[in-house]
Amino acid sequence: MAILGLVFFGLGILLFSSKAQHNDRGLILWHLIEFGPGGATMFYWVLTVVSGLFSLMGLILLVRTAVFPRFLELGDEVLTLPAGYLHLKSSNIRYSDVEGLWETRFNFQTILTVVLSNGQRYHMTRSMFEDAKYYEEVRDFLASRSVGNEFCPASR
Repeated sequence: MAILGLVFFGLGILLFSSKAQHNDRGLILWHLIEFGPGGATMFYWVLTVVSGLFSLMGLILLVRTAVFPRFLELGDEVLTLPAGYLHLKSSNIRYSDVEGLWETRFNFQTILTVVLSNGQRYHMTRSMFEDAKYYEEVRDFLASRSVGNEFCPASR
């Protein structure tokens, strides 16, 4: 996704900056907003900057993936998973500290929330896994290790 974003918004930079540099006409958006030649040029420059910011975000995600590999490990006593801002560090969670598991479905995404006894929450999305079956195996393993604790599966 980061590569696609980088390519798509990189092309946006090229297109919008070219339009801004060579613009000599006005622009009408949705038959509601009308720009003169100067306003249209400014609009194209704003789109160039916005495309540049999204390209930068894609580049940051690529670098993060290459420099800071993320992994999830199910140990005998501890779950290790990516945590923190941009998932740059790992957190170790003792199974005995897990107070509850909640599975939520939102906008075509399934999210497993692990709630600890101290109130901390960790989230794992199905898209973090190569295949949905790996997500389900991790979810079922955590539910089995959380005997006596609350597990709320998402409604199907």
